[in-house]
Amino acid sequence: MTAFYIKSFLFILGSCLGSFCNVLIHRSTSENPKDQSILGRSRCPHCGYFINPKDLIPLISFLILRGRCRSCGHTLTGRYWIVELILGLVSMQLYPLVLFGDAIGFVLWMTLSMGLVTLFFTDYEKGLLPDMIQIPLFLFFWIGTAWIDPYPFSRMSTGLISAVLGWCLIWFLSRLYFIFRHQEGFGGGDGKMLAWIGVFYEWRSMLGIFFLATILGTLWGILLKIQRKGPWNMELPFGSLLAVSAAIMALWGDRLGRFYLESVIS
Repeated sequence: MTAFYIKSFLFILGSCLGSFCNVLIHRSTSENPKDQSILGRSRCPHCGYFINPKDLIPLISFLILRGRCRSCGHTLTGRYWIVELILGLVSMQLYPLVLFGDAIGFVLWMTLSMGLVTLFFTDYEKGLLPDMIQIPLFLFFWIGTAWIDPYPFSRMSTGLISAVLGWCLIWFLSRLYFIFRHQEGFGGGDGKMLAWIGVFYEWRSMLGIFFLATILGTLWGILLKIQRKGPWNMELPFGSLLAVSAAIMALWGDRLGRFYLESVIS
């Protein structure tokens, strides 16, 4: 029963953090200066109605209101509910870290999950990877991963090298693409995102995440072309693909590594 109560608490905690991520997603991409303050009260994006605290209960309020604003009845995006549910489930899956008292590990992995989910939707919905989210993530993981490492200064050096490698990789490919196609292949936010991913995962896994993202992007582009929803050179949210690839690496990175070694190299 103790495990049940702890997991239930973690699910509630994760869904609350998901609600905060929804605030970040909306306000970091909003064109209205009044909506850009993280500390301001939540309001309906359609009519501007200040939302009551009783309508801000993660998951439950969205279901009670049937995904509509209490004031104007405008339909709200299902993304609010999806983000809260995803992070609630992620938090619950980190139960082993809590069980063994690894509080710092829990904070690091939860922050990683929040960052990936937030940037997935900011890039997918608006084509933006905001600095106000990415720079704090870089600094947090650069210090946090070194904090729990037996050799902190070595880890900080490795993290910085991985970050530079990730940013330079995106910059080089973007310049190369521009030379041949005369248009930008990647945005500046993509390089920053791969940089802080490199700080957390280190450079080997970071390269795996990058190549997995390119594979997913190629498959996505082919599928859209088959469905005649865009040209071959259409822009895809590469930050969203990096987020998905980083999540895959966290869940099945070891298995993918063994498959690559056994099936491709040998």
